Amino acid sequence: MRSQYLLLIFLIFSGTFSLLGQNSITAVEKILTWVDDHGDVRPEISLDSLERALRIARKSKDPREETRVLMNMSQFVLKRLNNVERCSEFLNQIKLLGEKNNHDPWIMSRYHNGRGVMYYHEFSDGDKAFAEFKSSQSIIEKAGLKDEAQLLNNYALAFLSEQNAAKALKLFKKSEAISSANFRNGVPTKFLMSNSSNIGICYIYLNKMDSAEFYFNHSRDLARNTATLHDDFSTLVYLGVFYEEQGMNDKALQALNEAKKIMIHSKSWASKVLMCEGFTSIYRSKGDWKEAFSFSELSIAFSDSLRSVKFSEQAFAMDYKLEVDQLKAEKKVQMLEGSVNRQKLTLRLTLLIVLIVILMAGGGFIVYRLNKQKELNRIKAEN
Repeated sequence: MRSQYLLLIFLIFSGTFSLLGQNSITAVEKILTWVDDHGDVRPEISLDSLERALRIARKSKDPREETRVLMNMSQFVLKRLNNVERCSEFLNQIKLLGEKNNHDPWIMSRYHNGRGVMYYHEFSDGDKAFAEFKSSQSIIEKAGLKDEAQLLNNYALAFLSEQNAAKALKLFKKSEAISSANFRNGVPTKFLMSNSSNIGICYIYLNKMDSAEFYFNHSRDLARNTATLHDDFSTLVYLGVFYEEQGMNDKALQALNEAKKIMIHSKSWASKVLMCEGFTSIYRSKGDWKEAFSFSELSIAFSDSLRSVKFSEQAFAMDYKLEVDQLKAEKKVQMLEGSVNRQKLTLRLTLLIVLIVILMAGGGFIVYRLNKQKELNRIKAEN
């Protein structure tokens, strides 16, 4: 069923795992926003930018600000580089921050949420992901913290992956209410867009197609306010495929043709494949075999491009891992050299101290002997 494929593509490419809250616009916030908008296009520059944001956050001595950046970094290396090991390292740094700050519940909730995202990645371990999301929410409730839209959203996805659409819908709705209330305080439009599409998917599972259509259209409207036309393209494709699955071919063609006009602005080959599959299905049902064949061939070309991109990302991930390992090795060598140098310095200082003690003892003995000899000479003179 293409709706399941639609769900998988949307989870991977729509930025569903929005882990971070939004505060006032700072130097760090500007970097995080830029990476969120351009990370799919320039992964190398984005990674360098995140490392710079981390240095700024650490200078601010604000553990929560540092946590926000580390969460972004864990998400980036997981989704863009498929590097689970590196993601886990960033999450462990968050855990240490929380423990150093009296087990700060705000930080610890994000640690568990991040681990849930890591386990959820490519559906590697749904049970562990669900347990981590549940722990994150439990910490928030016990600490009396306010529910946050992003964390609720991830918790809902765990239920949706288990096809518990009713429970997922309840959490998505709660997340929608919170995010809508905080919209003026900086909740990103992209998150609201993702949330609306997720609600639409829930309604598909619940067989409430009118409600699903409403939320897919709402997601499309929100995409008009995001930074790039990539979001417009993606939401139009999802809407078009939804109409195609419901047999509403005229509406489907209208949405997909709009998407086709702006597909040059999107880097998502997966969405382009989905668009072409939608066109192919529609034209086959209409008996237009020429157009169906044309889009089928285009779908194959986009699929090849998608595989090439994945190979490139894997190569970049391997290069990055090798670079990290090399830096770790260099750091280890430097630590060993520093340890040897400290041992040499300690030995030299010890020898110097021993020499000084010997000289002082020798000098004291000479002074003592001279005083005794002087006393003896005085006594002889008196006799």
